[in-house]
Amino acid sequence: MKNIINPFVTKGQWNYLIAIAKESEVSLVASQKFLSKYNIGTPADSKRMLKSLIDKELILEDWSQEKPVYQVYDVFLSRWLEVNY
Repeated sequence: MKNIINPFVTKGQWNYLIAIAKESEVSLVASQKFLSKYNIGTPADSKRMLKSLIDKELILEDWSQEKPVYQVYDVFLSRWLEVNY
């Protein structure tokens, strides 16, 4: 399927966004389990893509618990990614 946000994100960031959507929410973005399940790369790659997607307001960083939880900012986009990818 075509990347609908293509001008704004790289292919790696798009795949990262899909990974977060499929998990609904992620707290351990640098864990080996998450990285290998979605073929994200290194923990440094994960943190760099996460920061970029937070800056673009595509990922929401929730600090209401003792550690941050990350999820796709737009619930409708998240559900669409879950179903289509």
